[in-house]
Amino acid sequence: MIIKEIELNNFRIYKGLNRIDLSTSKKQNIVIVSGRNGFGKTTFLMSLVWCLYGRQMQDVDDIYKKEIEDQGGYSKYISNSLNRLAKAEDEHGFHVSITFTDVNIPEVPCKEIVVKRSFNSKENSTDELEVLIDGYQSELAKQAGSDIFIREFIMPIEIAKFFFFDAEKIVNLAEVNTTEQKKKLSKAYSEVLGIKKYEDLKGELESLQLKIKQESASANEQIQLKKLESDVESCEIHIRENQKQIEDLRERKSEKSKESRDIQEKLIKSGSLITVEELVEIRKQEEELTTKLNQLNNALKDSYDIIPFAIAGEKLLDVNSQVDNEANYRLAQYKMQNVKDVTNKILTDLDYEPIPSEVVIPHKVRKYFTETFEKLILKHFFLIYQHYLSNLKSYMNSLIQR
Repeated sequence: MIIKEIELNNFRIYKGLNRIDLSTSKKQNIVIVSGRNGFGKTTFLMSLVWCLYGRQMQDVDDIYKKEIEDQGGYSKYISNSLNRLAKAEDEHGFHVSITFTDVNIPEVPCKEIVVKRSFNSKENSTDELEVLIDGYQSELAKQAGSDIFIREFIMPIEIAKFFFFDAEKIVNLAEVNTTEQKKKLSKAYSEVLGIKKYEDLKGELESLQLKIKQESASANEQIQLKKLESDVESCEIHIRENQKQIEDLRERKSEKSKESRDIQEKLIKSGSLITVEELVEIRKQEEELTTKLNQLNNALKDSYDIIPFAIAGEKLLDVNSQVDNEANYRLAQYKMQNVKDVTNKILTDLDYEPIPSEVVIPHKVRKYFTETFEKLILKHFFLIYQHYLSNLKSYMNSLIQR
C-alpha cells in the first residue's frame, strides 16, 4: 500500500485546497519533504495523523497529546485547526484526505482507498470520517466503523508510532522510561514484528477449543456458561461506559488546565511581578524537572535489588573478619598443641638416650636440665602462641558482645 496523494483544505497554515502528489516510479521512488522552520513540515505530518486517527491521534505520539492538552482538549484543538484567513473570510470547514494505491487487502479487493476526515464548526460538533473504496463508500467500513476499519486494514495505531515521526521521535524512543511508556512501546513492537498476528491466531485457536467444549457440555453447564457470558457482556458495557467517562473527564481536565493557564496570564498582565514569557519559561523548567524526576525515580527502582547488600555491607565485613580470626585461632591452637607434642617427644627420647659408661650424671642434675629444657621450649614457642590466642579471645569476645 502506497500513499499516492494528500489533500489539505484550510487545515492550519494550508489555506484553500492543496493537493500534494506523491506518485512514484521505479526509478524515482523516494519522496523528500523539506523546508525551513515554520513552513509547515510538522503540520503536514500532523495532518496525516489527524486524518487517520482523529481523537486517537494523541495515542500515536506524546507531541500530539501535549498539543491537544495545551489547546484545552480535542474539541478546542480541532476548532483551532481551521486556517485563520479562511475563518476571517467566514469559512467554517476544513478537511484532509489521503489516497492509497497498490492496495493489497485480501478482505477488501480494490485498487484505491481514500480516507477523508473533515470538520465544520457551523454544522457539526465533531469531525466526520469517510472511507471510499474505488470511489464508493465502503459497506465494510460502515458496518465495522470507519475508525476500526482504518486500524484493522490500513494501519494499526501501534505501527503509526514508527511510521509518522520526525528526528525528535528517535530521541524520545531512546528515552522511554516509565512503565506505561514501555508497555505501549512493547505493544507497538509486537504489531510491527508480527507477534500480534501470532497472538491473534492463538486467541482464535483458544476460542475454537472453547466452542468445542461448549458444544459437548451438559445442559446445566451450558446454562451456567450463558449466565457467565451475560455477566461478561454486562461488564464490557460498563467498561465502555467508564472509558467514555474517562475520555470526557480527560477532555474537561484539558479544558480546565487551559482556562487555568489563561487566568494566570491575565493576572500577570494585570500587574504581576513576572512576565508571560517568564511564566512560559518556568512552565518549561517545570516539565524538564518533572521528566528528570521520573528518570531518577526509575533509576532508583533499578537499584532496589542491590540496596539490601549496600545496607548489610558493614555487617558482611564484620562476618568476614570474624571468619578469618576464627581460622587463625584454630591454626594457633593447632600449633600450640604441636609444640607440646614435640616437647614431650624430645624429652621422652632424651630419657631413653643411652649414657656412656664413663659419664656419670647425678639424678638431680639430669632432672634440672630436663626441666630447664622444657621451660626454654615453652618460653620460645608455646608462650608466643599463648599470647596470640589471648588476644584473639579478647577480640572474639568483643564481637559477641556487639
